[in-house]
Amino acid sequence: MSRPGDVQSSLVNDVQANLSGMRVTPENVLQIRNALLAESMLMAEKVRVARQESVVGEPGLDPVSIDLAPQFNTKITGLLDQWQAYVKELQTGAKNLERMAKEYGHGEQQIRDSFSRFQIDNPPPVNPAPLVASPAPTPPQWPFPQLPGTAGPGR
Repeated sequence: MSRPGDVQSSLVNDVQANLSGMRVTPENVLQIRNALLAESMLMAEKVRVARQESVVGEPGLDPVSIDLAPQFNTKITGLLDQWQAYVKELQTGAKNLERMAKEYGHGEQQIRDSFSRFQIDNPPPVNPAPLVASPAPTPPQWPFPQLPGTAGPGR
């Protein structure tokens, strides 16, 4: 089983390997930068929401459940920290590419406009609507015969 640090290191190494393997040119530097920046923004929001909503309370009153809740929360926090490190690497890659774009002669306004067009052409995925439980079916109404001398069923 991998430890949180191992997975975090693996994610960071993957990002660095992918970035180092790309051939960045003056023609594609903004496209690559925009993709990394957009992905980092999307993932940062997902991590932020998960940090707010992913807390395990005491699942039961038994001693085992009470003892395990903090351990679940520690594990969840560790996983979210790994994803936050991945987001940081994406952001760092985007900043480095922005710096490179400036060295290639792209201006600030051109960089901003490029990202705006990228966001229009590549909108973030839409979250599906939350599942809403259907009302339970009504139980069948069985006709019970009325016994002589009673007011109705169950009386």
